[in-house]
Amino acid sequence: MAAKCAPAVHPQTLKSLIGNESTYNPYAIGVVDGRLERQPQSLREAVATAERLEREGFRFSVGIGQLLVTNMRALGLSYAQAFEPCRNLQAISELMVKNYTKALTANPNPQEALRDSLSMYYSGNPVRGYRPDKEGDLSYVQKVVVGALNPSSADPIVPAVEATAGDEAIPVAVASPGARKTPVRARTASSKHSDPWVIVTDENGQAPQPAQQAAMQPASPEQSRIQVALDTGDAAPVEQFQRFADPKPAAALASGQGQAQVEPSFVQIIN
Repeated sequence: MAAKCAPAVHPQTLKSLIGNESTYNPYAIGVVDGRLERQPQSLREAVATAERLEREGFRFSVGIGQLLVTNMRALGLSYAQAFEPCRNLQAISELMVKNYTKALTANPNPQEALRDSLSMYYSGNPVRGYRPDKEGDLSYVQKVVVGALNPSSADPIVPAVEATAGDEAIPVAVASPGARKTPVRARTASSKHSDPWVIVTDENGQAPQPAQQAAMQPASPEQSRIQVALDTGDAAPVEQFQRFADPKPAAALASGQGQAQVEPSFVQIIN
């Protein structure tokens, strides 16, 4: 959620800050110079409590990042929005960026400026956050720094990927123009090919001898003829045959394709 809602703040810094502020409770309410009997358990309860505190004049902070109410109003947020975790993180991210940018103008050291900005987030000035609230306790800045530098059991077990030796990308070997092959397209059943080759073998899978090849050739089709049967009704049928000259072939058949013997056409004429 930190990467999505508050990308301008490092996740480890943000995680330690909100852990110290609210222990990751989105409905947390912190009362300045006081405390609630217990923390709200729902959005409705959190909003009702915040509205009552405001009516009674208390100064307090709300949400997962403990956004101070005065800052919440300056950003134009409602209580319902301030208790929404992502919107709350967006708001405190804006404040952290503003504080860090201001701290850098006074101290160009990034880490020192970061600690000053944490103090500013806590108290509004770059000094107060370095002093502990109680004798013997850690200061606010120290608590956030320690939390960021010392991962807890709740932190991810699987670490982030870091570059190591041998992680360079493998280059692509580019073939020379002469060695490049043209891709072969797959043939389909509907594809047409000119001059097909037909391989003829005997029953043993061997190429036949010339004598066998001649025997395997299809016989020449018999000359076409028409069989006519005359039925006059009062006499036995008389069969007459008329033979015609062979017509010219319509198209040459592919070599090796045999044809079944053509039966003579039959026409019956009944008187």
